[in-house]
Amino acid sequence: MMCKHQLSSLKSFFASGPFIFACEKCGAKVYREHPKAALPWNVLVIDRIGILFLALVFLLFESLPIATAAFFFISFLLYLIDLKTEPLKCVNLKEERKSQNQGMFVLVMVVVVLIAGLGAYLWQP
Repeated sequence: MMCKHQLSSLKSFFASGPFIFACEKCGAKVYREHPKAALPWNVLVIDRIGILFLALVFLLFESLPIATAAFFFISFLLYLIDLKTEPLKCVNLKEERKSQNQGMFVLVMVVVVLIAGLGAYLWQP
């Protein structure tokens, strides 16, 4: 019998990437994919080395704090859409390792974008 996985509201909100929780009904480890929320990040580093990212940083240098805020707002809205449309999925060992690597990549990119935005803001006279 297939379990229709269920998590508490808070766990359901964070159940993605490195955050994996146990289903309240069957106890299986579950997560939620966020393909729409990952799309802006994938476009930003489409070449895998971030040349597009660096080009945007230099092109938007003066308005980087605003562009960074808009980027995070769009990503957050797409994340909320994924919460409503994507089902919870069971985790196997291979997927768990992949999600941890993706989580670290997203974390590093968030830190880089925040540092670049803060640096651009502080750099202005």
